[in-house]
Amino acid sequence: LCRCEHRDTVLPKRDTEDSALPVFRFFAAGASAIGAVNTIIVTETGLRGENTDHIGFLAPLRPFLLRRPVRSALILGAGGAARSVLYALSGIAGMERVQICTRTEKRAHLLIDSIAVGDVPVVTTAWDHRHTAATSVDLVVNTTPVGMWPHLSLSPLSPFFFFFSLLLPSSPFSSLLSLSLIPLPPPSY
Repeated sequence: LCRCEHRDTVLPKRDTEDSALPVFRFFAAGASAIGAVNTIIVTETGLRGENTDHIGFLAPLRPFLLRRPVRSALILGAGGAARSVLYALSGIAGMERVQICTRTEKRAHLLIDSIAVGDVPVVTTAWDHRHTAATSVDLVVNTTPVGMWPHLSLSPLSPFFFFFSLLLPSSPFSSLLSLSLIPLPPPSY
């Protein structure tokens, strides 16, 4: 490891052959709950594994939460990003329900079973019903790779979904908040 106070990385916390588990003295609550480490903190007593993804997800959402409560959410996808989002959403005061929508119901159940969400009910929704599900929630979060480079114009939801929310203020979409966790790194030459 480098001689620095902290280092950013992505390491699965799961106990596998190549796991970084034995390296860490302890884990922060987020890293333990999410099951992955993306930041290593050097302390006097050893290395602490942290996960900052849930913090980064909530940061831009907080100003909206002050103006309007988010009581229900739909997460599109069930991979690593969805783990962080589910953990973050379960900590929002007043959250009443989270839906996980993915192409494979088994992956959705694996996600639900692996994250402690307290008293927040988490249910699965079939991918083919994502548009209907999105009309019944306050927040939709895309954690799928749909829309990543070079297909930036793609979306897991129909463009009409967002068009009607702007055109018809009384539509079921008019108060919907939508976030996408698609990284757009600058080109490397």
